[in-house]
Amino acid sequence: MNQALQVSVLLVALLAGLAQDPPGPPATGEAAAPLATIAWESTVRPPMRRVIDALKRSRLDGLSARIKLACDADGNVIDAALLESTGNEALDREILRWAQDVKLKPAPPGGIGVLPMTLMRPR
Repeated sequence: MNQALQVSVLLVALLAGLAQDPPGPPATGEAAAPLATIAWESTVRPPMRRVIDALKRSRLDGLSARIKLACDADGNVIDAALLESTGNEALDREILRWAQDVKLKPAPPGGIGVLPMTLMRPR
């Protein structure tokens, strides 16, 4: 990614607290355990060119997304799903495409965690 794009786009990881799966019917009457929040700093991220381009095309700002990532023991993502959409279908699609190439170091407990992100357009 060129330096201008890196400077012009701010990605902020929301690091505080624990994210949870959306509510669903309890299988055995037990509450679902919260998923660990994945710290932005504990990821090896591929270039975000397509995400940035989709964000620019959307002409929206301050969009949030929460991505549920499942990974193997080495931290390679084997599945990604949106828990919270940005509200823009094209941008969501590019975020999921990007998330497939993220590597987690270390892998979250149980191999599943949530990566929250906020995307800001350049001013």
